[in-house]
Amino acid sequence: RAAGSDLHALLGFGRFATTTRLAGDDQQDRWRATVTYALPRLGWMDEGSVMLYRQDDSSRQFTDEDRLGPTGHALLLERNFKLRERGYGGELRTRWNFNSGALEHVLVSGVEWDDSRLTESRTGLSTDHVSGQISSTLLGERFPLRDMPVSDTTEVGVYAQDEIILGPVSIVPALRWDHFDLNATTDSIFTDVARMTDLEDDDLTLRLGATWRVLTSLALYANYAEGFRAPPAADVNLYLDLAALNVRALPNPDLKPERSRNVEAGLRFDAHGTRFEAGAYYARYEDFIESRARLGTDAVSGAQLFQSRNLAEASIHGVEAEFEQALGVLLAPLADFRFASSMHWAHGTNEVSH
Repeated sequence: RAAGSDLHALLGFGRFATTTRLAGDDQQDRWRATVTYALPRLGWMDEGSVMLYRQDDSSRQFTDEDRLGPTGHALLLERNFKLRERGYGGELRTRWNFNSGALEHVLVSGVEWDDSRLTESRTGLSTDHVSGQISSTLLGERFPLRDMPVSDTTEVGVYAQDEIILGPVSIVPALRWDHFDLNATTDSIFTDVARMTDLEDDDLTLRLGATWRVLTSLALYANYAEGFRAPPAADVNLYLDLAALNVRALPNPDLKPERSRNVEAGLRFDAHGTRFEAGAYYARYEDFIESRARLGTDAVSGAQLFQSRNLAEASIHGVEAEFEQALGVLLAPLADFRFASSMHWAHGTNEVSH
């Protein structure tokens, strides 16, 4: 996917006061290859599969700018930003159906694994149209540079859940163990070890769900789930100092994983071409990760400071609903048409500062 731009509205204002031309060329490429193998039925295992994947996601933003420099000479400024995430991983999944008395069981278990490498870089050149002099320093920044180190992340998850069925009622208890490991490395561009942090943590979470099929077309459900989210590499190690904009983003070596407890309840209806779902939820977070939160103004430089941080306690609650109607049920000539509508409302609260 590619997009080109030629900006005019910004010319002559603010930091673009002396800019006479500003053009951009953005490109995003993504590919993924997946291989899945269905395991043969073996004793207790009614179904099993192995999935492996490899993916690559890259973005590039190239900016071309003509402006007047401090000496009054016309300058050509060329900037190139690159972000790339390469990953590979897989999943082993098994299913076992069995009965214990009047209860039916569907036991699903598995292992997930993901390895990824995140790399980011910025390069730039300044060319003086009069003297022909070329410099790698643009607006106070010397290129090439990285705003964060090359980061390798390994994530492993092990899970098991048992769907217990008794007539119209299903109960689903589940356990999951997650482990993550973040490692940052130096290279020829990024050499400041003081701005690098490695993290490692794990957690065991519980989920419990229940469904009651009141009618063939109507079901009520309720769920309780615990969550675990590792800090993204960019939130931990990002350091961005844009002197021209007087903006600075700081790393946070003390960032903790985010943990949550969630409850949800609702209903599902599906009959005669009408489908309706509605539910309400409430989630309580410990060490909620707020990415690039504004901290205020630096007393010395006057720069606007941003940093990802943990909110000790936060909560989110909301409601959502979906409605879909096959119009052919109401009017035969409209058999190929459907009407669909949905809504979602949510509200979040920082419980500490509230």
